[in-house]
Amino acid sequence: SAIGFLVGQAMKKTQGKANPKKIGELIKRRLS
Repeated sequence: SAIGFLVGQAMKKTQGKANPKKIGELIKRRLS
């Protein structure tokens, strides 16, 4: 999914330090 892809990109940028759930929620909020 697009959200999964974007979460993956964010995890790469933060070297795995970001919280995937939080990123997913932020992306969903932006897309809605």
